[in-house]
Amino acid sequence: MKKMLLLFLLSFAVNLGCGESKPAIDVNADGPLTIEEWKELDVLIKYELETFDRLKKADPKLKDKQNWDKLMREVIVPERSKDIPTG
Repeated sequence: MKKMLLLFLLSFAVNLGCGESKPAIDVNADGPLTIEEWKELDVLIKYELETFDRLKKADPKLKDKQNWDKLMREVIVPERSKDIPTG
């Protein structure tokens, strides 16, 4: 019985160490924010203007209106449709 308990505890401890942990995204920061980090944000702050400003800080190309519009069409609007379904 003790061997089974020890085996169970050992396998449990090994499994705990195998999990991937993501670094927390600082939602209060005003630094650059990648698209991947943006996708992980909570819906309540994901679509705020300040958050979009952080996206633009991460990629200077997004300061160009044409590039920003492309990002909106290809990434932000589809993501919003998943986050906030209408109908």
